[in-house]
Amino acid sequence: MKRILLYGATGRTGRHVLDLALQRGYEVVALVRDSSSITAGSERLAVIQGDTTSLDDIRRAIQGCDAVLSTLGALHQTDILKLGKIDPPHTLERSMRPTIQAMKEAGVKRIIVQTALGAGDSYPDVHWVMRLLMRWTRFKIVYADHNMQEQLLQESGFDWTFVRPVGLNDKDELRKLHITLHGAPPSFQISRKHVAQFMLDCLDKDLYIHQAPAVSEK
Repeated sequence: MKRILLYGATGRTGRHVLDLALQRGYEVVALVRDSSSITAGSERLAVIQGDTTSLDDIRRAIQGCDAVLSTLGALHQTDILKLGKIDPPHTLERSMRPTIQAMKEAGVKRIIVQTALGAGDSYPDVHWVMRLLMRWTRFKIVYADHNMQEQLLQESGFDWTFVRPVGLNDKDELRKLHITLHGAPPSFQISRKHVAQFMLDCLDKDLYIHQAPAVSEK
């Protein structure tokens, strides 16, 4: 039985990762800011109240874990869509730097993170409208943070996987999964539940190590 440290367990994708991981028999440590926001109950679930940017909190949470899964976002969805300038919070970078240190101390090498299509070398694969948004709106902040997170992990020496979903929706019905390693995906929508399922499949079967699959449904 594997034990995983999960970031973003209260988010819209992370909740699916949490539920599915418990269904598959994993032990899960959820590091969250507010422990009362976790409604799932299981003897295999440990909820630790803390912050993913705190090295001490991560050290407490990662003990005995075999892997780290993260569905953290760079900005809250409502903040992305607002107009006006803001100071970039660098959420992903500030979380990943202490995570890398804690993983090295604990001897944990496997990490799977949800990023986004358009991050890293997948920039040419997004629609031109999205590229405009990435240049002129707060999506610029989001993708800069995703890019830094990916860069840090690529330099870490870990067994990383970057899961790059297209546009996310909350549908329960799962259509056919399409995985793209190079080039534009056939569609620009995927269920958050399907992304969570795919992330756990990568963990279950050691898939896409040192790769960044883009996932969509068609």
